[in-house]
Amino acid sequence: MLGLQHFVGDMRELNAVANGIEKGMNEQLLSGLSGSARTVASAALYRKTKKSQLIVTHNLYQAQKLYEDLVDLLDEDTVFLYPVNELISAEIAVASPEMKAQRLDLLNKLVGDFSGLVVVPLAGVRRLLPPKALWEESQLTITVGEDIGDLEAFIKTLIMMGYRRSDGVCPRGNECARRNH
Repeated sequence: MLGLQHFVGDMRELNAVANGIEKGMNEQLLSGLSGSARTVASAALYRKTKKSQLIVTHNLYQAQKLYEDLVDLLDEDTVFLYPVNELISAEIAVASPEMKAQRLDLLNKLVGDFSGLVVVPLAGVRRLLPPKALWEESQLTITVGEDIGDLEAFIKTLIMMGYRRSDGVCPRGNECARRNH
């Protein structure tokens, strides 16, 4: 498959996009490709430029398929999926902890020194996210066995970040969560 990537990577159109990126044109639009052509072209472009790409698909299913295909061509440390369901009701009802963790992991990578491909369904592009600076300053690291120190200050920090103080922890949607409102 690497031979096909080199062949596609040597195509005039893809070279024009790569040259534009290398000359500082950070935003390039590559359209008109579908299926495996888009996958191979994206992988070849990344190999050629080592510049990050945002690849938007119609829905989560297409994003997951494209992600899997790109991982086969590149590797898991280079390709990331930002999984978001199209319908808010579906997101609320069936959002798995794994999907949430995957989104948080990607957001943490994006504020760092990121280089890679991000595959996202259109619903993910529409999702509002906090500004990068706010995300960075809101990071807390808690280590097992470590003393938190000033517990009241720590609790105030969590409350300012949007958490609510509660006497117990319940699964989302559980009856005890409703009582704490």
